[in-house]
Amino acid sequence: MNDWHEQPEGGYIVTPPEWVDRLPERMKDLGRDERRKVPIPIMNLKPDGTPNFMVVSNDTVQRCGREALCGICGKDLDYWIAFVGGPISAANGAYTDPPFHVECAEAAMHFCPHLNRKVHRRAPDEKMPEGSWKSEGAVEEKPAQWIIGITRDYRMLPWGQGVLFQCNIRHRRVYEYDEQGNLQKVSE
Repeated sequence: MNDWHEQPEGGYIVTPPEWVDRLPERMKDLGRDERRKVPIPIMNLKPDGTPNFMVVSNDTVQRCGREALCGICGKDLDYWIAFVGGPISAANGAYTDPPFHVECAEAAMHFCPHLNRKVHRRAPDEKMPEGSWKSEGAVEEKPAQWIIGITRDYRMLPWGQGVLFQCNIRHRRVYEYDEQGNLQKVSE
């Protein structure tokens, strides 16, 4: 296991307190999920301010795209913009999650249990909050690789009830699961 997290008996990821020192400065003021000990990305906040890690907020995703805000920290995007997805998203330059700062996307690879663990328990659809939105065309199975696609710009296209972010990837950072199921960077 890497030094970002440990997996206790309960099966969820617990991040040690020193993780705060490793986060990008712009993420240090995010709220924290007390059970998982992880920062709460703005795309996972419900209107009442509580986290929902099962789905992303469609309204927040669209707002981040329109206003060029990072879907993790909520701050203005930089010159380089990152998107996170599997090989199919990277090959097509098409993503359903909002844009991110490159360093916020890198940090998410370490603290997000869905990304950083090959086997991670997910709640069944019937437990999703009423009014939740899941992207049409989203792949339920985890990809063998996660790719941070880095670009300069993007277009937003209508996609079902949400949007699709289309971009030309200029740089890639590729992550794969090791034999223990932990996510590791394999190329930059």
